[in-house]
Amino acid sequence: MGMTRVADWDLRLVAAIEDARSRPFAWGRHDCLTWAFDVRSAITGQPSLAEMWRGRYRTEGGALRLIKKLGHVDLQTGLKSELGAPLLSPKLAQRGDIAITHDKFPVVAIVVGAVATAPGPDGAQTFPLREAAMAWRI
Repeated sequence: MGMTRVADWDLRLVAAIEDARSRPFAWGRHDCLTWAFDVRSAITGQPSLAEMWRGRYRTEGGALRLIKKLGHVDLQTGLKSELGAPLLSPKLAQRGDIAITHDKFPVVAIVVGAVATAPGPDGAQTFPLREAAMAWRI
């Protein structure tokens, strides 16, 4: 079982996805990680975990250095620690949950059905949920 979601979480999720499409990608301000944490906050009413990350890096390399500085081996283990949410198989992920890819620099995304989406340098990026490495119930 994940966190308790606010009554209109589904509308907030749609609004967050629309917002991601309209805002320019910016490392450390509006990237896949900060956006996923902000969406989590919007649909649960909890404070955003993005605040400990936001503004502390401006490049992919800077993000990787911050992950290490915060004491994490990589982004995946950092997410396990930061989210404090149950880890689950991507096959069991549901709309509004967080998923992450296997890539060298993983994409942190929000599940919206059979796919997960996140802001990226070239606009909104989507990947099939079956390609996710892991997911967390939100």
